[in-house]
Amino acid sequence: MREDVIGLGARRERAYAIPNGIPVARVQELGRVEKIEYERPTIVTVGRLSPEKGLDDLLRAHALAREEIAHDLLIIGDGVNRPRLE
Repeated sequence: MREDVIGLGARRERAYAIPNGIPVARVQELGRVEKIEYERPTIVTVGRLSPEKGLDDLLRAHALAREEIAHDLLIIGDGVNRPRLE
């Protein structure tokens, strides 16, 4: 990726590659450990529960869609908005 950026015109001495801070292999491994089957369509979101994530919008959309389509919403995460979202 660094070489691609340099190829686009960035100065070599100013281009840095920062490794991914997420252990991708571990996340993939955990994803294969357990298979979850849902009885009906399920919307799943995983992330930090903070204002900029827009989960209020997701909850409003879920409430509207629930009137037309039987489905579930699963929110996985933690953060400052958790008490308010619960």
